[in-house]
Amino acid sequence: MEIREARPEEYRALGNITVEAYQGLDPASDPNSLSNLGDDYLGILRDVSSSPRGSELRS
Repeated sequence: MEIREARPEEYRALGNITVEAYQGLDPASDPNSLSNLGDDYLGILRDVSSSPRGSELRS
């Protein structure tokens, strides 16, 4: 395993991985599930290039 900063060409895949993680959450027991957050949140999760400044994307 290698831990490093993500490269821009990896952002799409990382966004998809993030969405998949949220899709696995149970809406009955987790307030952070996509069902509870709404469909609009999908775009925010996928857009890892807009992560707040100072945060690090690791792969």
